[in-house]
Amino acid sequence: MKVSHNELTGLCRRAFEGLGFHAGDHEDAADMVVWLEQHGLGGVDSLRRGLGHLASNDRSAMARAFEDTSLAVINAADNSVLVCGSLAADLVYAKARRKGLAVVKLQNCYNRILMLGYLARCARRGMNLLAFWRNSENPKVVEQVVSIRAYEEYPTLLLYEVEDPDDTFTRNRSVTLIASPHFSMLQALYPDPEEATLLQVLGPDDFQRQSRHVLDHGMEVDDALWQRLKDLSALTLVESSEDSRARGAGEGSVGSAD
Repeated sequence: MKVSHNELTGLCRRAFEGLGFHAGDHEDAADMVVWLEQHGLGGVDSLRRGLGHLASNDRSAMARAFEDTSLAVINAADNSVLVCGSLAADLVYAKARRKGLAVVKLQNCYNRILMLGYLARCARRGMNLLAFWRNSENPKVVEQVVSIRAYEEYPTLLLYEVEDPDDTFTRNRSVTLIASPHFSMLQALYPDPEEATLLQVLGPDDFQRQSRHVLDHGMEVDDALWQRLKDLSALTLVESSEDSRARGAGEGSVGSAD
């Protein structure tokens, strides 16, 4: 089915609220899914693949493995980037503002492609950013490298096929963020061409063109997923009671819809 940008955003926000995301976090998570879908990177599919885990997971508390003034390593405790991405992006931004350069590494997380939306938001605040991670896509390992300059609207995304003989980077499901307000890192960390094969390049023009197309024609969402999101959003319904009626709510009311 075809839905508009606003329809998908509103339903995702209510669904994430139904999943127990804290106030503010459910808006963030929805915005990241829709941002990815709007720019042709499968935000809806990423949500579909991670939704069962999100719904059943107790969302274990993340743990700080190491931190100093310019570096942090965080164990995301098998959480989606929708749960921990905003924190990681804000942390690397704050550290880079203070020290001029910062690195934050998230380990044991999934839905890492959704990090792009958080990076684009940081860039609009005057930060140059670079991120990279590896996915095992049998029989190959694909490294994804994202870069975006300060104040730019859209990133550059490169996909490489790489060798990972000891499987270290792939197994720990990590994503590394590097930030600096002082210099661009657009060419800083691309793999050696002798060790990697370039598979795809998506530049700012590609992102902009896809965004215009989606805004004109809507987004395609599977009927079953749409119904699942509606079911989750129903968990935000407030039962009718004297207290809820006093607050202006009642049976069938939806709290914090948008």
